[in-house]
Amino acid sequence: MARRVGLMGADDIEAAMIDAITEHMRDLKDKYKAAKKEEDTEKGLATFFDKTMPDFMEKLEKVLGEEVGCAVGTKISLADVYLSMLITEFFDNKEGAAASITNCPKISASVAAVATHPSIVAWIATRPQTAI
Repeated sequence: MARRVGLMGADDIEAAMIDAITEHMRDLKDKYKAAKKEEDTEKGLATFFDKTMPDFMEKLEKVLGEEVGCAVGTKISLADVYLSMLITEFFDNKEGAAASITNCPKISASVAAVATHPSIVAWIATRPQTAI
């Protein structure tokens, strides 16, 4: 679907990079789920938001493209939308998620670009409310 709506990059190389970024984020989500299942959940989650997530984000920061506000290529892609959703909506600890990208200017710019993209802003304003 992302390819159909123009969110999979300009070519196969960009599409592969977008896939790699989304897989990196899936790995991060798996670590979050594991932290929530630890015997000492509070400590596991604290470690996740203080160490694990920032480390993952800083690794990701190093491989993002140079275009400000775009994780890959020269326009918003699925990678940007996924990053934005992950940072702003997925985690229960919104402050911890936001803090994890403090040292990541490219990721921060990507999240901001998605939050202000006219089509995305319009969709969020009119989307139907659904059960999660």
